[in-house]
Amino acid sequence: MYEGYEKDGLVVLAVSTDRKGIEVVKKFVSEKKLTFPNLHDPSGATSMIYRVRGVPTTYVLNREGNVVGMNVGPREWDSDRGHTFVQQLLAEPEPVEEVAENADEKAGEYEGQDEKTAQPSDKELSKAQSETSTSQ
Repeated sequence: MYEGYEKDGLVVLAVSTDRKGIEVVKKFVSEKKLTFPNLHDPSGATSMIYRVRGVPTTYVLNREGNVVGMNVGPREWDSDRGHTFVQQLLAEPEPVEEVAENADEKAGEYEGQDEKTAQPSDKELSKAQSETSTSQ
């Protein structure tokens, strides 16, 4: 499915929290012939930030980076229903960059979790990214 929609803007990013090491992740990626980026986060920092309660957990973000869907457990994304969902999501217009009247005020408005969208802050994302490594 990823290959079919990548040109339209679909981005898929996998994060493994497997504590058995990156070689286990690399083997899985190879066996499944996954072509999208797969990160390894053995510390579980990403899981804590996104409050993952089970694996696999899927978060769907729109073009603006807002969480618009979530699924815990396996799901058949390559189904008619999955394709329809992705097509509808990709049909949304790309965001227009808006200039905040008071950027300094907006930048310091929230500490930690963004209260409006319950998404991790840039600080939390940066920390999680520094603690993860790629398996591709």
